[in-house]
Amino acid sequence: MTEFGRLRRYLTLPRKAARIERDVTEELQAHIALRTEQLERRGHSSIEARAQALREFGDLDDAVRYCSAVDRQAERQHRVTDWLQELFTDARHALRLLRRAPAFTAATVLTLGLALGASTAVYSVLHAYLIRPLPFAHADRLVWISPPREEPGGTRGPSLETVRWASVDSIFAHTMSWDLDGFTFTGAPYAESIMGAWVSEGYFPALGVRVAVGRPFLAEEYHQKDAPVAILSYQLWQRRFHGDSAVIGSSVTMHSVDHPNGPSRVTIVGVLPKDFWPIHWRESELLRPFTADNDSPVMAQLKPGITAAQAEEQLDAVVRHQLTGPVEPSWRMRVVPALEQHSARVRPLLIAIFGAALFMLLAASGSVAGALVSRAASRRREMAIRLALGGSRSRILRQLLTESAVLTMLAYLLGLTLAITLVSTSAGSIERLLGTAVPGGLGALRPTPTMMLLLAGASAIVGTSLGLLPAMSLVRGGRSPIDLTALRAARGGVGQAGESVVRRLLIAGQVLVAMVLLFGAGLMFRSIVKINAVELGFRAEGVVKANILMPFATYPEPTDRRLLLPRILARLDETPGVRSAAAVFPYPFRGGAGQFPVLSEGAPNDENGAPRAGVHTVTPGYFGTMEIPLHAGRDFTPADDHAAPLAIVVSERLARQIEPNGNVLGRRIRVRVPYLPNFTDEDARPWRTIVGVVADARDDFSLDEVGEVYVPYAQNPRSFMNLVVRTRDNEGRIVEPMRRAMLTIDPALTLSGIGPLADVLADETGQRRGLTMLLGGFAVFSLALSALALYASLTYMVVERRPELALRMAIGASAGSILRMILEEGMLTTCIGVLAGAAASLALGRVLASQLYAVAPTDAATLLSISVVLLATVVAACVIPAVRATRIDPALALRE
Repeated sequence: MTEFGRLRRYLTLPRKAARIERDVTEELQAHIALRTEQLERRGHSSIEARAQALREFGDLDDAVRYCSAVDRQAERQHRVTDWLQELFTDARHALRLLRRAPAFTAATVLTLGLALGASTAVYSVLHAYLIRPLPFAHADRLVWISPPREEPGGTRGPSLETVRWASVDSIFAHTMSWDLDGFTFTGAPYAESIMGAWVSEGYFPALGVRVAVGRPFLAEEYHQKDAPVAILSYQLWQRRFHGDSAVIGSSVTMHSVDHPNGPSRVTIVGVLPKDFWPIHWRESELLRPFTADNDSPVMAQLKPGITAAQAEEQLDAVVRHQLTGPVEPSWRMRVVPALEQHSARVRPLLIAIFGAALFMLLAASGSVAGALVSRAASRRREMAIRLALGGSRSRILRQLLTESAVLTMLAYLLGLTLAITLVSTSAGSIERLLGTAVPGGLGALRPTPTMMLLLAGASAIVGTSLGLLPAMSLVRGGRSPIDLTALRAARGGVGQAGESVVRRLLIAGQVLVAMVLLFGAGLMFRSIVKINAVELGFRAEGVVKANILMPFATYPEPTDRRLLLPRILARLDETPGVRSAAAVFPYPFRGGAGQFPVLSEGAPNDENGAPRAGVHTVTPGYFGTMEIPLHAGRDFTPADDHAAPLAIVVSERLARQIEPNGNVLGRRIRVRVPYLPNFTDEDARPWRTIVGVVADARDDFSLDEVGEVYVPYAQNPRSFMNLVVRTRDNEGRIVEPMRRAMLTIDPALTLSGIGPLADVLADETGQRRGLTMLLGGFAVFSLALSALALYASLTYMVVERRPELALRMAIGASAGSILRMILEEGMLTTCIGVLAGAAASLALGRVLASQLYAVAPTDAATLLSISVVLLATVVAACVIPAVRATRIDPALALRE
């Protein structure tokens, strides 16, 4: 070992445990040798002196262990202190550098912060719907039970009426089912309509829910028909009864839509917890007990140790064994985890949105990485000098990584603030746009501390990745501590080929991302255009819809309801601001009209081959109120009552299906509809005479168009109807007059679900519109980033290659050739990104297929249009630096 090596060894603390132990042993042996020499000078023999020195020193091994431990502890403290000091110094240096370049700092922090914020917000929604457990005890054991879905026109599955569901107790700890219903409170303090549900005996045990106030339902109440007891939601208890515990045990007047013959006086026995989330329906505010009889259970709690797949296999075997008649081999019962079933409808959509957000984050990261690479290229001289002065490459690498980490952390703080703001301000809109309740309520959308830590870790990974590209491009090279070639290259501004390749790859990646997002937004935009072009057959603008329940206890006879509804409509017609009023069930786009076979007199009695139609019960004047044109025949009149011949009006599409070449007026048809009187018995279904033909009016945006039939209300008096009121001016001004009109007729009557009919149509397309706006925003952001990145890259290239371009022009190169060379540089990179993006776009189209309307997932017109838009944007970004290159003064550039 040289003298310099020995000096360095003794002036620095050792770094390894073996080295520490060896140094400690050598030092202790040196102390023993010194003591031995002293004893020898006093006259002891060498052997006696050595033995005496060892006796005085004590246990040598113990001393080595103790001193080694002390040195190792000191070494660790020293290394931690050094590391923290270096980190603090690097962070302070990074902040100084960022402060000196405010434009660069603002651009990169804003770009990355916006992308991180959007990604975090989208992930919060995805986590709430697809990952976060349902807010119930043993949520991982809750499953959804159902037979396979029947495809339209497919073979009907076997009947489950003969199945004894008690035989599945060996599989499930608890089973439950429910039936949604509408309830109306009458009397003090005011009449109110709410949504609720009838629940089976296993509902509370399966969910692990206990009432907050009062008691749950008793076992005998589940076996009593329409038991007159109810449990309120916490919100209804606070709103209607002001949180008064005295309401427990009291009776209220309540009417049910689906059980009109039940008792009207109901006793409140309990209140649900404040944080209870009704899995059956997010707007449910009341529970009542019912006997499931032999109905198939809807949900269940698995017994411990049984998986959903095992339960499905065992359940299918139990059910199949009890079925009568032939069963398709492919038919089987389904057992699906509750969270998966609840979010099945939005799962593809959320994955697509999250993928788009990640693509946008990738584009932003590529943009920032390209900026960092370009910025690092301007620091080549600085790094070359550092290396020449003895700086280690690892130390420089740590400094550069710290700079990128500081930049990313600033962007993360901005993004997190943006994400929390976005989620908190748009929580209600998110649930409405997705059309599915947030599991656990809107509070589940808020980012949790664990999620913030995970995203902070992800941001750190992004920052490290961003820092590695410029860091590796600066510190790579030979091992010579003084690299004169690097110094000369840095002084002359000559770029490295690797940096150029990296920048091109980053830009191509950004173009790919922009291409994919633009294609997705283009598909959704074309779907919206197609939907807007659909002829609804009626005019929704200016129409207010509302639900009304005529309680069976007050109006038990059909004659009572026949007389009441015309009085209500007449009173509404007299209300200022109302042009006309009518009633219908169900109103358009509400669902429930169904698709039922229509048999015409003289045609084969074949339901499978018969045309299908949706069925609506309407009052006279409905077609005029909705502005549905009458093409032939007449509208219903008050004369079409229960004593008159049964009449029916059909849509034009159904009329063509019944009689393609002639007039259908006077033809008789019959429809099997469960909720129309005498329509369920196949032999007793009455014939109805067609008295009118109206224009086709859509009931949804399905591509499977079916006809519509309309039955007069007086011949099918229902207790629950939908009012449609056409106003003269603003729909919002008519709401309170409509409520007051109800009070003048009967204080027990109340309106629910009141609002513009146009809002119903907006909700139908809201999901598509929201996805279009989201993908469009991501796409525009990514397109702007790719255009700016290409512009910056070409501008930087022109600056770097000024001597080369000047030399080309000095020896005769024309301005056109220089312009063409720069444009080819940018277009080549862009074309690579566009080609790769086209392939990725087709994959995104398949993901969005369920959201498209009359547009193919691989729509060539959209792909071509997006490619043209992208290329035009890129050409615009390339022109400015290309023109600048043609204006270089050769003499001035060569002198520089």
